[in-house]
Amino acid sequence: TYRRFRFPDCYLPPEKVLIGKPELPAVRVLIAVPDSAEVVVRAVGLDTIIAEDVVVYPRPEVRYDTADGGVLYWYEVFTKDETFYTKDEIVPKRIARVVRDGHFRNQRVLEVLLFPIRCNPNRNEVYVHSRIVLGLRFKGVCFYDTLGLGPFENLAHDLFLNYAELRKRHPIPENPPLPPPEVNYYTELKVPTNRADYLIITADKFLEPPYPTWYWIDKLAHWRCDHNRYDIVVVKMSDIYEEFPSPEEERWKSVRDFIRYVYYNWKSYNTGHVAYCLLIGDWDLVPSHIFWKPIFGYGPYLHAADCDLVDVEEDGIPDLTWGRIPGKDPKDEVYPVLRKTYEYEHNPHLGDWRRLGHGIKGRNPDEPPDAFDKWVKQTLPFFPTIGYDTISTRWYEQSAIEFTNELIENFSSGQLLAFYYDHGCPWKWCANFDTTKIYEVTNGRMQVVLYSLACYTAPFQWDHPQMKWDMHIGRGGRCFGEQWVYPLDNGAIAFIGSICPESYGFLDEGVRCAERTLVDQNWIIGHAFLPMAYSSFAELFGDPLLDLGDYTAYPDYPDLCVRPLGRDISLGFPYPYPREDDLIPITGAIWNIGAKDIINQRFKIRAELADPDGNVVWSKESWLSKLGSRDSVVLTTRFPASVLTPGVEYHLTITADVEDDIDESWEGNNQSTLTGIKILAFYPRMAGWPKELPVCQIPTLADLNGDGQAEIVVTVGMFLFVFTPDGNPLEGWPVKLSSLQSSAPVVADLDNNGRPEVIVFSRPNLFVFQADGIPYPGFPVEVPNWKDWD
Repeated sequence: TYRRFRFPDCYLPPEKVLIGKPELPAVRVLIAVPDSAEVVVRAVGLDTIIAEDVVVYPRPEVRYDTADGGVLYWYEVFTKDETFYTKDEIVPKRIARVVRDGHFRNQRVLEVLLFPIRCNPNRNEVYVHSRIVLGLRFKGVCFYDTLGLGPFENLAHDLFLNYAELRKRHPIPENPPLPPPEVNYYTELKVPTNRADYLIITADKFLEPPYPTWYWIDKLAHWRCDHNRYDIVVVKMSDIYEEFPSPEEERWKSVRDFIRYVYYNWKSYNTGHVAYCLLIGDWDLVPSHIFWKPIFGYGPYLHAADCDLVDVEEDGIPDLTWGRIPGKDPKDEVYPVLRKTYEYEHNPHLGDWRRLGHGIKGRNPDEPPDAFDKWVKQTLPFFPTIGYDTISTRWYEQSAIEFTNELIENFSSGQLLAFYYDHGCPWKWCANFDTTKIYEVTNGRMQVVLYSLACYTAPFQWDHPQMKWDMHIGRGGRCFGEQWVYPLDNGAIAFIGSICPESYGFLDEGVRCAERTLVDQNWIIGHAFLPMAYSSFAELFGDPLLDLGDYTAYPDYPDLCVRPLGRDISLGFPYPYPREDDLIPITGAIWNIGAKDIINQRFKIRAELADPDGNVVWSKESWLSKLGSRDSVVLTTRFPASVLTPGVEYHLTITADVEDDIDESWEGNNQSTLTGIKILAFYPRMAGWPKELPVCQIPTLADLNGDGQAEIVVTVGMFLFVFTPDGNPLEGWPVKLSSLQSSAPVVADLDNNGRPEVIVFSRPNLFVFQADGIPYPGFPVEVPNWKDWD
């Protein structure tokens, strides 16, 4: 019997070479590191559980096919590499693997895969590391970014594993006063004194009369300038071609080279570098990077990769967030999107629909009824964490017509966000919900931001001469995503879908986008979308600076927020190892994500610690009277450890504006709870103890200095420490080892002189130290063939 492993937010590396080998999911993390330094990444697994007689399911082959009138779907074929399963070794060999080294704007970033589950396929053993300690070693000169990431600073705090710690050590200096923002229509582009935070790149004809598009481009540009306080630049393609020429068959490089020049040379007073880009025109009017490429070993498929236009460093990491209005016709395709984007923010339509999320689960008729349901179940719970309601449309046993009619009815009722999880193709979803059905949706100005987590629903390159799809099916003449955004009075205000086939990982990205919006409170659509573009073939139809939050919808109100799920709540030392008479510090952040400052208005903040039955065992109240728009304040207090009972799990809740003193746009996001607070015992401590060590092996006791008292000898990362009973380092210690992966120390009198030596293995060397920390003569020595037994 095979066992298949999954856990929340797990990731399966896409390499085809892994097919047939044990399927071991990874955790993807992004780590901010300094420039100009060689980075060595090492990981150590702790609290490892070993399971015997477990055969890990082999990685299946994923194949693509069409069904249900052209819907593209994938299915798995059992495949096993019998030779690999005879190997008597632990796989993967390393717990951590660097898969990308690039830059997000000014910040160098490593993408690292961590494997908490490994196995020995020959022995049928599985090793589960309950904890992983990740170590970084820098060689050479380290240059740390101190410019920051502009409007993406908060996103980086939530996205990068160590960004908060990096910013503590290398803070961003305060900016000087900024000049007033402007709207400019530059025709001379290679001018370093030009300034832009937001680029609008448009086909020439959309700025020419008699079409109304020029009017709405100008209105949107001035709204972004006045409302978002950004420098906006509108640029025609003819001017780009003139100053950044490229071969006819590679016209997309003109756009890329222009954006790259702007990024490095123009002024960006508000964002550090240009941060947003709206492309107005289809794939050939504002050229996209069109090329053939296999997907997971199949195809090839024709790509339209706008992400390559904004990848300034050419490292696979987009440096700007972007969106596209993929139209050719000014009147019926471009004008409606421009106008309703402007109206959505400038004259917002309010109502309960703005507090509603929609989860959609389709299925292939050959699949079980609950197929794809898990992604809906992961997405919808994010909405209630901030007081929003949810609806769902799930295709179980009902007919395709019943499912489609329910879908039309639910879309017509209006919702802020919708997430579809299932199969698709350029003109339809499952159950024959094709482009004709979109025009039966009558949601008026309650226009949805729609995430289509399916294959091929946003291929705006559908009319490329080399594209082979018959786009006359359904309403015809446009792809599925385009049909959603083009209606002026209905449909979607933005559509996020894929330009080619995808895999299960794309569905996981949809869940993460919901989390970034609702939990992390990234209400700018381009901020939630941008990380999705790191690992998928996603495209955004719409304005990347579109604001779904109350900052724009309710400009006359503040909006207090404690980010849900305990996102900004933490407990400090000595938790989780307190004495009974200790005080445990609590840190929590209160945000005002609304448009209006809170000035001279007192409101109460309350922190409550409760047991599993809801009984409050401790509470503390404080007051604030000032909090600026889009600002936050961090509060700290302490509670006595004595209120905790060892072995009992508590939860800590922070509530802002307890007595409803502030008239705000929404109160459903004023509370957040951190769960899982638990101690195993109270820990009496000697003076000088405890010591906070990042990772250590099991310590050894030995009297090294001959004073009759034992010292504590312990390996800590790349160092070997010796502590005296009062907690101080013994003279001559610590000493440096050769690797983060080192053994526990052993103490023995090797030369029978009455003074013990300390022995430790640190890849690839065996170290021996005298009692005073001096290396024993002849050591360290490299251990031959150490990889064979390590």
